[in-house]
Amino acid sequence: MPDGCFNSWPVGGCGWTVELLWGSMDWLSRADVILLAVMLANTGFILCSRLYRYGRASSQSGAFVRSVAAAMQDGNFNEVRRIAAQNRGSHVATEVMAGITAFVSAPPFFTDGEAVDAAQRAMRRSQNLIVAELKVGLGTLATIGSSAPFIGLLGTVYGILSSFRGIAMEKHTAMAMLASSLAESLLTTAMGLLVAVPTVWCLNHLRIRLDGFESEMSNAELEAITYLTAHGQLRNQSEPTELERKIPGFLTDVFRSRSWEVPYDRQRALLLGMSCCALCFTYFLGVSVYWHFAGPQF
Repeated sequence: MPDGCFNSWPVGGCGWTVELLWGSMDWLSRADVILLAVMLANTGFILCSRLYRYGRASSQSGAFVRSVAAAMQDGNFNEVRRIAAQNRGSHVATEVMAGITAFVSAPPFFTDGEAVDAAQRAMRRSQNLIVAELKVGLGTLATIGSSAPFIGLLGTVYGILSSFRGIAMEKHTAMAMLASSLAESLLTTAMGLLVAVPTVWCLNHLRIRLDGFESEMSNAELEAITYLTAHGQLRNQSEPTELERKIPGFLTDVFRSRSWEVPYDRQRALLLGMSCCALCFTYFLGVSVYWHFAGPQF
C-alpha cells in the first residue's frame, strides 16, 4: 500500500517539525535563519534599551517639572539648575539647563533680549542633540524591519531552485523531494516575517514616544523663554551649582565645547553580516545555475 505522506522524513509520521526542517537544511539556509535570529535578538536588545531610556526620561522629566515650577516663577535660577542637575536623565531638564546656562553666561554687554535669544538658541541646539541621542537604535530597527522579509524570501528562492534541481536528478521521488524542499524554503520566509512584523511595531511605538518627547521639549522651551524674559534682570545673580562643579562631563561642558558631533546608529556589524550573507547567496546561486545547465552533459 503506498505511503500517504509526501514527506521524505519518516520520523514522527507525516508532520514536519522545526527540528526535522533544521536537520534537512543545507548550511546556507541555516546561515540565513541564523542571520534572521541575530536580527531578532538585536531588535529585542534595542527595544529594551530604548524603553529603559524613555522611561527614565519620562519619570525624571515629570519630577523635574513638578519641582521646578516655583523656582522658575520666582526667577531662582540657582535652584532651577540644582534641580536639573539632579535629573540628568530628563530631556526637559537637560534642555532647560542648557538655556539657563547660556542665559546666565551671556556677556555683561548683552541686553536682556540678546541674552534670551542666546538661551533660545542653546535650547534648540540642546534639543537637536537630545533627539539624536534618543533616536539611536531606531535606524537599525528600520533597517531590520525593511530587510528581514527580503532576506527570508532570498532563502526561499534559493530553496525552491534547489528543489527543482533535485527533481531533475531524482524523478522517481519528485513529489516527496518537492514537498520537503518547499517546506524548508518556506521556513526562511516565515522567519523573515517573524522578525519584520514585531520590529515594525516596535519602531512605530518608539517613534510615537519620541514625537511626544519632542513636543514636551518644545513646550518647555517656550515656557522657559517666558520666565527668562520676565526675570532678565536676575541673569547675573546665578552661579554654577555644587553638583555642576563635582559632576565630570556635565552637559554644560558639552555645550561650552566646540564638538558638534551627534550620535547615530553604527550598523557596521549588521551590515557586515548582511553583506556576507548576500555574497554567499550570490556565489551559491551562481554555482547552482552552473550545475543546473552543466550537469546533464556528464
